[in-house]
Amino acid sequence: MPLKGEVLEYSHGGTSPVATLDDKGFRTLGCAVDPISGDLAVANLATTHSGNGNIALYHQGSGTPKFFKADWISNYFSCTYDDNGNLVVDGSNHSGYDLLAVLPKNSKTFRALQFDSSLNLGVLRWDGQHVTVNDNARNIYQLAISGGKATVVGKTVLYTGGRLHLDYWLQGGVVLSATGPHHSMIGEWKYPKGRKPVVRYSMGKKSDLEAITVSVAASR
Repeated sequence: MPLKGEVLEYSHGGTSPVATLDDKGFRTLGCAVDPISGDLAVANLATTHSGNGNIALYHQGSGTPKFFKADWISNYFSCTYDDNGNLVVDGSNHSGYDLLAVLPKNSKTFRALQFDSSLNLGVLRWDGQHVTVNDNARNIYQLAISGGKATVVGKTVLYTGGRLHLDYWLQGGVVLSATGPHHSMIGEWKYPKGRKPVVRYSMGKKSDLEAITVSVAASR
């Protein structure tokens, strides 16, 4: 998904997009799919033309989106669904302070979430039990969300040698993220154990990996 007003869809193993969604001129940054409804949520940054950013919601990943936003959030950076269809988002206000919020399933109104202010919020993912967030390339925190609070209940440390807010992906007890000099390799770690990668995959000397996802092949 490029950092502009488009959302691109690729088939498994494909190198060319099979579908493109127009995100109304916003700058798209993160996205997530509701495992229950198949709806696609897209986190949008603010632009000079649009003012504040928002969450664009595409019904079953197509058509014209509906837009949702909270008055206190200016930019939306990342989002993830939990297994009940609640959408958790992180972003910032005009002063640059990190913010965390949830859009409950079937609701049109965001609810603010309190969290440890020492966390420097990065990418949100769902690990099957908890919403997770990385505060830098080495730390992934597991969050329990209840009663308007997001409480840290676990921590996974990755030895990556990387910088702040590298992307990561969780899939079936495995976490993938960039590692190595110039982030030219993909590291694979056991999750939630973390620490040293069990294997590394080279992406070439000039690669500088910034985002990662897994495309699951259909069963044969």
